[in-house]
Amino acid sequence: MRVIPRTEKHHQPEISIIKSLREPNLKQWSISLAIAGILFVALFSQFFTNFSGPNTTSAPHSALRNGLTAGFQYWSNQQSTGARGDSRWHYYLSMLIAYEWVILFIALFGVWKIIQQPTLFNQTIMWWALGGLIVYSWAAERMPWLIIHILLPTIIIAGLGIQHIWETVSTQKKRKQIACSAALVLLIFVAFQSIKTNFDDPGEPNELLVQAGQATPEVVAWTNQIFDLNRVFYAENGEHLSVQIDSDIFWPYGWYLRDFPTSTYAKITVGNTATLSASPDIIFLPQWDRDLAQNLVDEYAIFPYNHRWWWVPQYDAGLSNLADTQTLLTNWGKWMWNRTPWQNIQGNPNGCPSALAGHVYIKESVLSLAQKTEVWNSPHLTPSLIQGGSLC
Repeated sequence: MRVIPRTEKHHQPEISIIKSLREPNLKQWSISLAIAGILFVALFSQFFTNFSGPNTTSAPHSALRNGLTAGFQYWSNQQSTGARGDSRWHYYLSMLIAYEWVILFIALFGVWKIIQQPTLFNQTIMWWALGGLIVYSWAAERMPWLIIHILLPTIIIAGLGIQHIWETVSTQKKRKQIACSAALVLLIFVAFQSIKTNFDDPGEPNELLVQAGQATPEVVAWTNQIFDLNRVFYAENGEHLSVQIDSDIFWPYGWYLRDFPTSTYAKITVGNTATLSASPDIIFLPQWDRDLAQNLVDEYAIFPYNHRWWWVPQYDAGLSNLADTQTLLTNWGKWMWNRTPWQNIQGNPNGCPSALAGHVYIKESVLSLAQKTEVWNSPHLTPSLIQGGSLC
């Protein structure tokens, strides 16, 4: 009789992620959660100075409750309506090619390394990069700052690409010299572009990264003017200026005027014009609400005001019409070289930078005091790219 040996039962090794979660003890978990909690409270309470919250339509609750719920509710609503952001599914691909083409090029070598050496780490990074690109390209609200979630894993893949290139050329002196020279040239280019984007043009609408209504230089100019006016007004009258800002142009004044004692924000509509009956010293209104303040014209000096500006170019018209391909490439080339904004292929200027405009109302008595005390800086004359509401 033949005896069949008993087969030992093999246990599957524990998944690395689960094993990693089990390793920290209770103290380590407590410290980690405490650090996260302190950072959360600090950021959403403006570093422990404001726990009441801004009390706006999109953030109506306390600061901490807004931090827990308002963001998710906002993104959920945007996903159902698709009301804001760029509508093209390939938006992030366009942005990566425009600003991070060097990273993308080197990342191709990293992808080849991952294919050749499919380790757990390599596959995880690849999954992270592709998953982020797919999810964020699918999500309704596509904004420049969200590109970081796609760019970070792509940079890691580019690092793997550099490792692969170095391992390939390090044994051959001539190839190594060529690779180092190319890396130096690319590094200089990336540094130049980064400095130009972040320091020379940090808020200019001809940068594709400036989207969703970047505040114009007039916002800072008017903020400084308000504080200067308030200083002399308080010295003269013993009380602070009353400043009213329509909630449609609330941001970023909610931050700039966070220490200003009497700034208020209200949605000024036909049924809510009572908010103007108190006759504030300074009023900020968007252009569509100007008619609501007609009864105040005689008492106030009125100044034109540009609150936000943006540029929504037509990226890909040449893809659907081969005859326009040369124009498309020319537009991209000029933008890559000196950030020249372009009209769309058909010549329609709607894609060029434009502004959310409005008016600032200042009581004649307050303006007279400012001019008398020489603190009037004419913020409405702040140098701006906008001329006639458009750059094109």
